[in-house]
Amino acid sequence: MKIYTPEWLSLSKEIKIKLIRLAILETKEKLNALRLQNL
Repeated sequence: MKIYTPEWLSLSKEIKIKLIRLAILETKEKLNALRLQNL
């Protein structure tokens, strides 16, 4: 997702924060899954 697109800039701050939190959670889940596979 490109952060500096007009669509992104027009989003409210609250929506941006929610999207960022979701992205962080997804990244953590993917990292945990990779760790489990490597065990």
